[in-house]
Amino acid sequence: MPNHPINEYGVIILGGGCAGLSLARKLVQQHFSLPILILEQRSKYQHDRTWSGWFSKKQMQGLEAIPKRTYTSWSFTADLERVTHESKESAYLSIASEDFYADSLALLKQSPIVELQLNTSLQLRDVERLLTEKDEQTVVVDTIGISRNLQKHLLAEGVTQEPNPKQCIFEPSGLWQRFVGVTVSSNEPLFSPEGLDHAALMHDMQNTEHGFCFHYMLPLTQHSALVETTFFTQKPLNSIFLQQQSIAAAEHLFALSIDKKQVRNHELELTFTASEEGHLPMQACTEGFVKKARGSIIYGGITAGALRPSSGYAFAAIQDWANKVTLSVVAQEAPIFDTYRHYANITVYLDNIFLAVLERYPDMIPKMFLSMANILSAKQFALFMNHQAGLWIWLKVIWAMPKLPFIKAWWMSCRKIKNL
Repeated sequence: MPNHPINEYGVIILGGGCAGLSLARKLVQQHFSLPILILEQRSKYQHDRTWSGWFSKKQMQGLEAIPKRTYTSWSFTADLERVTHESKESAYLSIASEDFYADSLALLKQSPIVELQLNTSLQLRDVERLLTEKDEQTVVVDTIGISRNLQKHLLAEGVTQEPNPKQCIFEPSGLWQRFVGVTVSSNEPLFSPEGLDHAALMHDMQNTEHGFCFHYMLPLTQHSALVETTFFTQKPLNSIFLQQQSIAAAEHLFALSIDKKQVRNHELELTFTASEEGHLPMQACTEGFVKKARGSIIYGGITAGALRPSSGYAFAAIQDWANKVTLSVVAQEAPIFDTYRHYANITVYLDNIFLAVLERYPDMIPKMFLSMANILSAKQFALFMNHQAGLWIWLKVIWAMPKLPFIKAWWMSCRKIKNL
């Protein structure tokens, strides 16, 4: 049970994942004075994912104490072609969730206004009671999408039973990005000291019977790395298969690497542990939220569209969202009740065309990614992936793409919009 009556909380956050914790820590750092309640389903925090990408200084503000791995170069390979970007200014950063959780929990524990309740399984009736009992000025932040089901439940006719809250996330058809990451450890050094600065973002891109795939590899220490075989696919690949693919990729990658360096004095021993799993929709995962849901509800996180479907990156967008919501709440302005626009309309529109081409022309995917990496500088690529690209960068990307497939995809999107 909460330590305070519901109507005494200034902010109530449903879900204590990346979005919920990011918002709570921003509120504390901006000296918000009213009590904050976080309701989280898990019973404890442990490492379950790695957040990576290119981040602006504003997005990283307040996260300085969290350990980060920095990669000043990254590469793309397919067949015999390789494109490498190098930049210290626009480095690729990686944050382990265990470090983010530990820092966030320590920060929030020091604050007398924050109350985190774990092992809290929310039902729709709980949310309805919460909205009834809260003060008019209390802001409810939903990062798990349960209040969307509440809206459907309240508006539906002839409802005889409560909908399942686990169905709150829209399950779109089409392409999905699927992977199981493994942490590989070795008795022999896998990397030179210089090699720790390089990330293989899309290694050995190819088309398979299961869909387009590539290997993603981040050095962690000289003796360990994160390896993921990622598929862009319409098939429901299971976790065991995905883990086996990542293990096989790591065995091949590092056995070759050790042999080439000729530093192996005895048999290479690799140890694997499952590290993280992702099944990410490569389309918009929201159906369009009702602007106002029985009180002050702000939507956030993956269920509110923080995930950029064309890339799978979400951490930077979540930080932008947390900054914007915090400024609004602290300033006691009218909160952002409607759906937060994580990405500009032009970004969403062009990404949708790009995804349509990926789905219709899978054989062209390796060439498209290599062409894009070739035509952009490291800084331009970082801006593009962090949804901060200007018109010139977009024009360069469009110019690098095969023209006919994109014209067809654009024409189909225009016809679809016209028929709506």
